[in-house]
Amino acid sequence: MINSLNSNLNYDYNTSNFKQDKNIDFKINKHGVAVITGEGALPYRGKKFEYNPKIFGLDESISKKDMQEFNNFMKSNALKDPNKIEKSPLKDFNPAYTKWDPTTEKMMLGFFVSYSKMFHLGYDIIKKADEFYKEFDALISKDLSLNEFKTKYIDFKQRYDEFVKEYEMAMGDKMLLSSDDEIITQQSEKPFKAIQGESKNKETYKDDSTRNELVKKLLEGKFSTSKELELLFGMKFSDDDAGEFNKILSLNSTPKSIDIKA
Repeated sequence: MINSLNSNLNYDYNTSNFKQDKNIDFKINKHGVAVITGEGALPYRGKKFEYNPKIFGLDESISKKDMQEFNNFMKSNALKDPNKIEKSPLKDFNPAYTKWDPTTEKMMLGFFVSYSKMFHLGYDIIKKADEFYKEFDALISKDLSLNEFKTKYIDFKQRYDEFVKEYEMAMGDKMLLSSDDEIITQQSEKPFKAIQGESKNKETYKDDSTRNELVKKLLEGKFSTSKELELLFGMKFSDDDAGEFNKILSLNSTPKSIDIKA
């Protein structure tokens, strides 16, 4: 299964992007399966592209005009990003995606699963988030025409939008960050080592505001223990949760410098 090929790339529905980035080519065989060829194909030999090649623009029998119309339709009906909900501290972290990408949508659905578990939203929410994730993964793997995919996707999205409302109700204020006073109170009750980190441009940062230091560390994906998350969100987290948060943030492009006003 070829998964990493698309996981962090937002292709503009043109096989030339694949050719340029990976020195490979895709051909659609008589069974409608994308077969990988070219000088860069050796690592993928014997493997199969796991998704519907049509929705990735890999079927060259589909015109560029039809793919652009499909892309515009999907972009206007993109799934909700859990990092962009009203009460998320990450809603202004990255700009909205400018192109629709199936693997980005799948990643967003995975964040719903992770956050549901991390913030203890209950069995029903976790179960629904996981079911939507699996359903979407199956949907983008089915051999459907663009119109067939759009029909099934809209049905999926309508049900998913209702779930997002339930998710936001269950999440409530859990993702809101603690104030400086609350963090200082927590620190006085449970001594915690002062935070100092190093940004991606190798400049160390210090700030008079404990909350700002924690937020910077959150956005740079440098949490090493659950204690830092507990201070920032005012609730219990496991070290596994801290690792999951870092993983989620690493999937987004981190800005080189972050300016947070007190």
